[in-house]
Amino acid sequence: MDAILTFHRLDASPDVLSYPKDAFPRALDALLEAGIRIVPIGEIVTTPPTGPDRVAITFDDGYASVHDVALPALETRGLPAIVYVVANHVGGTNRWGSQPDSVREERLLGQTELKECLAAGMQVGAHGATHCALRNLTSIAWDSELAGARKQLEDRLGRSVVHFAYPYGVAPEEARIRASAVYETSVTTRYDYLRRPLDLGAIPRLDAYYFRKPESLSRLFSTRTRRAVQLRRALRTAKRWWKPDA
Repeated sequence: MDAILTFHRLDASPDVLSYPKDAFPRALDALLEAGIRIVPIGEIVTTPPTGPDRVAITFDDGYASVHDVALPALETRGLPAIVYVVANHVGGTNRWGSQPDSVREERLLGQTELKECLAAGMQVGAHGATHCALRNLTSIAWDSELAGARKQLEDRLGRSVVHFAYPYGVAPEEARIRASAVYETSVTTRYDYLRRPLDLGAIPRLDAYYFRKPESLSRLFSTRTRRAVQLRRALRTAKRWWKPDA
């Protein structure tokens, strides 16, 4: 089986966007010791599984802890990962317009740190220009959030940027169509394993928040974990049905 794991920050905060920084290296080791291969995003979505179970590691938002905490752990083990960054906020903070004031301000990766991530083997993807939800936008805003974000990052980094993550996981049909015209792959927050045939414009992921104990990742593809994922996915679907804007 295949799955994509979503991380955000690596720190000691208890909130849903945080994963314990001391647990991250142990999480990688738990996956490897279980015989699970950690592969690049492009490989896992375009190459059907033919051998051991596989995982791709992704980071949303581009928090500085990706460079400070995740990168050393990945580099030591020779493992790939991708960080999706908000183009207009490179070198800034997570104070984008849609961010509630109650959310703690955090530093994001700067251009130098992103280049160091690239040099160490990580990939960089786009997470929009301003981190706004991709719905009901003007034509100018659509261009800025998708093609504009890609161009801005490519100009900054001197690398092709072909992977995208929907801000807040908002991926209505129009957003999927438009994103697919700009990027090779687009990941969502839909909670699931990868199932073939795969829609490259709406790729599901598993939130690492629910695997905060590293040893739980060694059982990522067990029958018990698959059932837990199925139940959580059903609960999320029911929540969206009762509260469409949740």
